[in-house]
Amino acid sequence: LHHFPFYLTCSAVLFLTAFLTWLAVRWKWRSLYAIYLIFIAGLFPVLGTTPFIFQHISTVADRYVYVSMLAPAIAMAWFLNHSQKKWQALSAMALILVLMIRSHTQVPIWENNLSLFTHSLKHNPNSWLAANNLGTTYEHLKDYEMAFALYKRAAELSNIASAWNNYGAVAVKKHDYQTAIDAFSRALSASNHAHWAHANLATAYAYSGKKQKARENYKRALEIFPGFSFAEKNLRILEKNLPLSELRIQRSSQEDG
Repeated sequence: LHHFPFYLTCSAVLFLTAFLTWLAVRWKWRSLYAIYLIFIAGLFPVLGTTPFIFQHISTVADRYVYVSMLAPAIAMAWFLNHSQKKWQALSAMALILVLMIRSHTQVPIWENNLSLFTHSLKHNPNSWLAANNLGTTYEHLKDYEMAFALYKRAAELSNIASAWNNYGAVAVKKHDYQTAIDAFSRALSASNHAHWAHANLATAYAYSGKKQKARENYKRALEIFPGFSFAEKNLRILEKNLPLSELRIQRSSQEDG
């Protein structure tokens, strides 16, 4: 649907509405028309008429249709209530059984983050969000090699600051400080107001022995966000010549694009 022309989508909806209106008037299938309106009413709030945060990631998601699925359930009940022949009822029961089996086969995919995001990335290799979330899962499992590769993939696909930040953070854990410097610099290229990226770049510089550049970037982070306690704490550690192991990396909580 992402590449499907918008005007064709609208035309299809309008055609279906007109056709069902004709059926409702011509054949008095008012119940079927009401069921259709219930389906549309459930979808309407997430069709993009009112913007919401997840639209930045995707305009479609299976959960958008949860409320609207009341309509097919009513339609099935209506059909069974009006079926005159035994085979019609048996066909409906067979369809329900098939859907039950299909639901059961989907359960393992949703068992945990590892199975879910592996499945998502398999079916959509260009999904930076699936790569990023799978990277987070491997990072929590302390498999930094997999996390490193997946974060890099997510960053290259999206080129958003938070993705480069994750890539740089794992590079620091791997003691690959030059890669971390490059990653945090890419984060700043994507979003030059990302104060946390300046602070993380400073930390990477500190670990690599470039303390003057570290100071400059901590101070730049504080210029952008005065009172940024994370940068203040790391700068104090640097100024007091405390062990660099006390320095921390800030993980961004949202995208800065």
